[in-house]
Amino acid sequence: MKRRRVLATLGTAAFGSMAGCAGETDRGSDESTLTDETTAPPPPTIEPKRRGTGESARVADGVFLTIADPSVRSSVVVYNSPVLSVQGAGVQFVVVSVEGDTDFEPSSFVLERDGAIQSPPPQQTQQHVGGVARECDGRCLGIPVEAEAAESAGIAYRPDDQVLAVWGLDDSTVAAFPNVPDLRLQSAIITEQEGDVAVELSVENVGERDGVFLFIIAPAWVADAGEPFGFRVPRGETVTETVVPNDIQSLDPDEAGFSTEPTADSRYFRIGTES
Repeated sequence: MKRRRVLATLGTAAFGSMAGCAGETDRGSDESTLTDETTAPPPPTIEPKRRGTGESARVADGVFLTIADPSVRSSVVVYNSPVLSVQGAGVQFVVVSVEGDTDFEPSSFVLERDGAIQSPPPQQTQQHVGGVARECDGRCLGIPVEAEAAESAGIAYRPDDQVLAVWGLDDSTVAAFPNVPDLRLQSAIITEQEGDVAVELSVENVGERDGVFLFIIAPAWVADAGEPFGFRVPRGETVTETVVPNDIQSLDPDEAGFSTEPTADSRYFRIGTES
């Protein structure tokens, strides 16, 4: 069939965003001082054993957690929601699989960089993420990280501000921190595949490492809806992928169109009837 919309090569725009001290009580001169009591010393601080990814750690009586399969992504899809969370300036996500005998809050997992616990970058937070273009044996968790070089790094489990376990990240994962894939949408086409409405995207990676292009396709007539997709784009290559979204199959392929013209940094595509 005739393709409805063709987006010409789209420039070179890069994707991105997107102790106080308590005062002493004034004691009267008639108050006696206890000399036969001693203050117990604080218990020693015990550093948790550092483990490799894939190893289990006991975090409570009979409760074990495992961190496995780390990867560094420039964007993530929020778990069970049609929301694409993209990096701020100089931010990526360490995505890991978390398996265990207990429920956990994403905020309990933090990044350890060069031996120090790191707070999330501004306007970013740890979150359950969808397993798009990757699989997790447990729950997929995304932990934001500054896109800066590090000598070493790990994922710490720190509920209630107490570090109970640390999993060290391998050298190749740490080396990916400063290298953000530069993924550029080159073309977007609405087409037909065996009678269904399909969307064909071509993406170029001009960055320094392989990347994953994540995107959402949503019906224009439904609010807060969308279907996530993703595909890998090796560095220095252009990849073209065609997807068939379920949510837009009520449309006639000959009449479907983009509600907003795609641009080089588009990641959210609303599709309705072409006017």
